[in-house]
Amino acid sequence: MCAQLLALEGYRSIDPSHPLGGSDGGKDALANFEGEKRVIAVSFNIETISFAAVKGKFLDECENIERNDAQGIAFLTNQKLTVGEREKLEALSPSDATVDIYHLERLRLLFDDPRSYGIRLEFLGIEMSKADQVAFFACNSKDQLVRFNAALATQNTYLTNLITGGDSYPRVVFRPRQDAGPNEWTGWLRCVGQFPLYDLCIRQFFPDVILRETEKRVLHPIHETVEFNVNQVSPLNATREPEESLCIVTKARNGMFVQRTTLITGGSSYFPDRTEIFRIAPRDRHAKLDELLDTLTNPLYEGDH
Repeated sequence: MCAQLLALEGYRSIDPSHPLGGSDGGKDALANFEGEKRVIAVSFNIETISFAAVKGKFLDECENIERNDAQGIAFLTNQKLTVGEREKLEALSPSDATVDIYHLERLRLLFDDPRSYGIRLEFLGIEMSKADQVAFFACNSKDQLVRFNAALATQNTYLTNLITGGDSYPRVVFRPRQDAGPNEWTGWLRCVGQFPLYDLCIRQFFPDVILRETEKRVLHPIHETVEFNVNQVSPLNATREPEESLCIVTKARNGMFVQRTTLITGGSSYFPDRTEIFRIAPRDRHAKLDELLDTLTNPLYEGDH
C-alpha cells in the first residue's frame, strides 16, 4: 500500500524488501526520487504511541541511510506529528540526508486524493461512490494523458535529433600518410555523439582566410569513423610557411563547426598537437576566421589531438 502511495508522489523504481514479513536488511524498501536514492521506512501501529517511541523508530531507520548508500529517507507513520515534532525528527537525521515525513494527516490527505481511491478500495475496503468513481477515472485518465504526451514529446525529440543530427558534432583526426610527403596526412572523420551526421561538407583553412560556406566535399551520413584523404579536401600548400594552427570547417545538417588544431613544427614538417572544436553561430558564418576564433567560447571538445 505504501509503495503505491509513494508512486503517486513521484517515487520511482520502488523495491520492497519483504512486504509479507521477513528480514528486510534494515529497510522496508528502496526507491528513487528525482535522481536521489532513498530508504523507505514504515512505522504503523494499531494504537497511539508516544513521540519518544516514534523518535526511537526514526533514529533506527536513519542508520540505514548510510548502510544502503542512500541520500535520504521517506518515513511513513500513522501517528499524529506536530510541525515542531517533525522538525525535531528532521534535525536528528544525518546532516546531508533528505527527510520526507508522511504523518497521519498527510497520509489522510493523500488517501482523499481521487488518484488514491483504487488503493483505498484495495487495501482498506472503502468502496467508491458514483461521484468517487467519476473523479477517479477522470483523474487517472488525465494522468495517463499527461504521461502519454510526455512520452510522445520525448520520442519526437529523439526522432528530430535522429533526422537532424541532434547535438552530435564532427571531429577530424589526422595521421601521416605512409606513401606521401612529410606534410600530407590522412584524415579520420569521427561522429561524436549519439546521432548520425548528414550532408557533411568539409574544408581546410588557414586562420587568415575569410570563412565561407563551402560545397567542397560532401560525405554520406556517418555515425562512426570514416577515412578520407585530407589533400582531396583542400591540399596543404607545401611552399607556404606553417601557421600556428590549422582549421577545419565542417557544415552538417545540424550546424556549422570549426576545429582548430595547433601545429608543432619539426624541421620542414609540422604535426598536429592540441585540438578545439566549436559550434559556429549562424550570424558568424561569414566572419573572418582569425577574428572569429578569438571570440569562441565553451568548446564542444578540447584536448589532445
